[in-house]
Amino acid sequence: MQVEEEVVIKAQLDEQTKTDTVETSEEGAAPLLALDEKEIPVEVATSDGEVDYIVSHVLVKPVGRPNPLAIPRAKSDPYLNLLLEREAAIKREHEKVGENKSKFKYSEDRANSVLYDGMIARVVILDAERKPFDEMSADEAKSLPFEQKSEAVKLFYQSHVDLEKYDDSDRLAFLRGRQKYRVTQLIGEKKNPSFVLRYELNRPSDTQRLEYQENINDITYSTEDKDESMEMSVNLLAAVTLFDQIFSGVEGATVAGKAYEPEARAEFLRHIDPLYKYQMVTLVMNSFALKRRD
Repeated sequence: MQVEEEVVIKAQLDEQTKTDTVETSEEGAAPLLALDEKEIPVEVATSDGEVDYIVSHVLVKPVGRPNPLAIPRAKSDPYLNLLLEREAAIKREHEKVGENKSKFKYSEDRANSVLYDGMIARVVILDAERKPFDEMSADEAKSLPFEQKSEAVKLFYQSHVDLEKYDDSDRLAFLRGRQKYRVTQLIGEKKNPSFVLRYELNRPSDTQRLEYQENINDITYSTEDKDESMEMSVNLLAAVTLFDQIFSGVEGATVAGKAYEPEARAEFLRHIDPLYKYQMVTLVMNSFALKRRD
């Protein structure tokens, strides 16, 4: 799963739970996302062929590193370490299969299962009327098929991001680049998001962009037995480092029940998900490349 890719699985949200666990902004606006929410239910509507029911996977993020302004170290951040384990387990491989042909292999379900096992607190089974009738402990949930665990993880990270458009008064803004970037994030379904967040990011410097480009991808080549192959992985640490450097604020989210203020920057950085940081950094970095006309 790449976070930037749209996830086609549709979440069946628990409206009662949502009312109980999130704050609301102005009337008619999307609710505020509590970034420090400890337990996050992810629901999948399913059926055994005769009876409809809902599987609610209750996931918990381990607490992030204590000093989010320092260069991130996986050992001091158990959640980031889980994400790095997931990334290492994703299979992305180009294999040469002929003189001028290569085959690309990609698999993420087992990697998502690794992440699920590190986050699951319990699973609650609800009937069609949303009444609980069974429950699984974390240890029992870890025995679920990896495909089901992967589905829950994909729903958990369902997110879409977009850059605010340039001011039309500056016709060459696309060439000069921005000094500030506003990124809109829709969490959940794109057409009917559960939360809408708006981030403000500073323009990354030339030095920061070069460092990111040099470190974001890890590529390994193999020429064993004349069979050439290439394995790739994403270095999340590079994305988290750059995001933490350029982050300037966010609307639509809270930490400890309070909206963003500059003095709370460290706490907000601590709770913004690393995969979301990677998603937004990718969007910003792609904006520096000019689009070519055919």
